[in-house]
Amino acid sequence: MELVRNEFATTDIDEVHQVFATAFADGLVTEARHGEPFAFAQTVATDGVVTVSTLRFQGHVQAAMDGSRDVLFTDITSGSYAWRSRGRQGDQDRSLILPAHHELAVEFDSVRSVTLSIDAPTVARWLSRYGGLPPSPALLHQAAAGSDAVRAALRFYIDVAPTEAFESELVRAGLLDVLMSMTAHHLLPEVTTAQRRQAPAALQRAEEYLRDHAADPVSIAAAAEAARLSVRGLQEQFQRWLSISPARYLRNVRLEGARKELFAARADGRSPLVRDVAAKWGFTHVGRFAGYYADAYGESPSATLGR
Repeated sequence: MELVRNEFATTDIDEVHQVFATAFADGLVTEARHGEPFAFAQTVATDGVVTVSTLRFQGHVQAAMDGSRDVLFTDITSGSYAWRSRGRQGDQDRSLILPAHHELAVEFDSVRSVTLSIDAPTVARWLSRYGGLPPSPALLHQAAAGSDAVRAALRFYIDVAPTEAFESELVRAGLLDVLMSMTAHHLLPEVTTAQRRQAPAALQRAEEYLRDHAADPVSIAAAAEAARLSVRGLQEQFQRWLSISPARYLRNVRLEGARKELFAARADGRSPLVRDVAAKWGFTHVGRFAGYYADAYGESPSATLGR
């Protein structure tokens, strides 16, 4: 996965609103206290699956959003911060884990913060391997204040992000492993280790088959055969463990592959036709591909190429 880095700074709250609406949220409202100095700076590193953002706000800011597109892990390193979501609330003393599609209201004064934005299917896949529950409902259905261990894992991730080692996909996978294991331990304390079950081998075989053949004209029936299950059995396994259909899983994998290719093309200075990238990853209708892509990542394929 190609890693892309960029920086952004402004004193215009409207520009901040646009950045956040594009990157993180639907239905976003952002405002700074009138008459007070305001400044914002951001550094970002993303490989198309995980986005690491270091943010610095000067001034008093209020924001609300209808829902994040990804699972958000946020930690405040300095300043005053308060959040509310679905009857829960917290402050800067605890990191925030916000599931996808959960509304959030925040208010803060001159904060420095770090945020990891991870697509929900990736989180579900990782946590199902740890928790053995379908799939980590405590994470996917309620906002939660993270534990000290989650905060430590998040900060460790952030500490490594600016370094050369972070360019390695292996290092990034290891960092994500640490964060997900701490999160699973925090969210599933009532389930003993002996009670936890690994995702079935059949499901793992199906996932591997779909990921290996995502760029091929693969069928769900072929995936079921590779998993040694019936089509119905495969559908039940995906719904139970990942809360997603095999067809939707395959679409997400293909979107992920297309996004990585667009990021790589941008990094290399190339400008491929979006329809060619879509066709390579099994999307025969470029308009539908663009719609799926925008729903998943909050921007069009051409915008990814141009960023």
